[in-house]
Amino acid sequence: MLTLRQKCPTELHQLWRLGRVRIFFWKETQCSTRNKILIYNAVIQSKLLYALETIEIPVALLSRLESFQLKGLRKILSMTTTYINRANTSEEVFRRANLHIAANHHGTKIEPTQDILAHRRITLAAKVLRQDNDSPMRMVSFKNDTAALTC
Repeated sequence: MLTLRQKCPTELHQLWRLGRVRIFFWKETQCSTRNKILIYNAVIQSKLLYALETIEIPVALLSRLESFQLKGLRKILSMTTTYINRANTSEEVFRRANLHIAANHHGTKIEPTQDILAHRRITLAAKVLRQDNDSPMRMVSFKNDTAALTC
């Protein structure tokens, strides 16, 4: 069984390799930039962030996840890195990506992976808190009739 430190780099490598094999999609297809961004975001959220809200992730891995996301968005948006052009900050990448998808997708927003995981953690905690006291998820997570953690 792989640990988190072994799993995340493996998943990143598999996704990056898939991206390299399918690089023609990002460059050669007639698909709009908006659709490319939406597809990329869906793949990131479904494949890379699957069930990561249930564990504590080290800061180093969180930054690797976000840099992976930014690298793909920069490639789709044809932007250079911050090292080459200081104006291309992370906020600018997300701003431009959201401008591209804003036309027909009201409510859809490209967010940093850390924000996505934080939202998923809050949603999971709320789901567990709504369970009955005899629910196994609630028993191992919270004390009876309270929101206090068991540990």
